[in-house]
Amino acid sequence: MYLIKSGALEVYRDNEYIVSLQAWDIVGEIAFIEEWSLRNATIVSKWDSELVTIIDFSIRQLFETNHELYKSIKSIIEKRK
Repeated sequence: MYLIKSGALEVYRDNEYIVSLQAWDIVGEIAFIEEWSLRNATIVSKWDSELVTIIDFSIRQLFETNHELYKSIKSIIEKRK
């Protein structure tokens, strides 16, 4: 899972534009939460962008202690499916 630190990304599914993402949005959350899911979108950088990798073990630990964060990310996933 990645956090967009700067720049902007576009999301495409089946070559169709879905949405633009910008600083403080996340990408890769579906594959992270639903570990065995197939890739369902293509992410393209609109211009130079900087992403921060959210490490698997650190976010899982955070989810265990912060259920609201987990619910928030699950909500994002449901909207993006």
